[in-house]
Amino acid sequence: MSVAVSPVIPDAESAAAAAEALERVQAYLRAHPDGPATVRLADDDGGQLVVPRAAVELLSRILAHMANGHGVSVVPAYAELTTQQATDAMKERASAPRDSHPRATLGLFTSTTTREALWTSMTAGSLSG
Repeated sequence: MSVAVSPVIPDAESAAAAAEALERVQAYLRAHPDGPATVRLADDDGGQLVVPRAAVELLSRILAHMANGHGVSVVPAYAELTTQQATDAMKERASAPRDSHPRATLGLFTSTTTREALWTSMTAGSLSG
C-alpha cells in the first residue's frame, strides 16, 4: 500500500476559511473536553455525518496549520519512521548496488519525500525492517 500523499497547500482564501473554522472547532472541543466519543456534523440540507472525536481533534490541528498558510499532509502512523529507522534505511540504501532494485534510483527521492520513499521501499521488501 502506498503512503505517498500530496500536501494541501492553502491559498489566501482557504487559509482565511481555515482560521474561521478553527475558531469554531476549538470552541466546540473546549466546551466538550470529555467527549462525546463521536461528533455529529450537519450539512446545509439537514443531513448529518457522524465522525469520531479524534477526527475532529485532528481536524483542529490541520486547520491550525492551514490557517497559518502551511501545507498539510496526513500520513498514517504506521508509515512514520523513527530517526534510527531512517538512518539505517538510508545507510542500507546507500550501500546497495544502484541496479539492485527498481526504486534504488535517486529519482525516487526527488519525486516524493524521503520518509515516503523509504516506507515504500521497506513495504516492497527491498529493505529489512
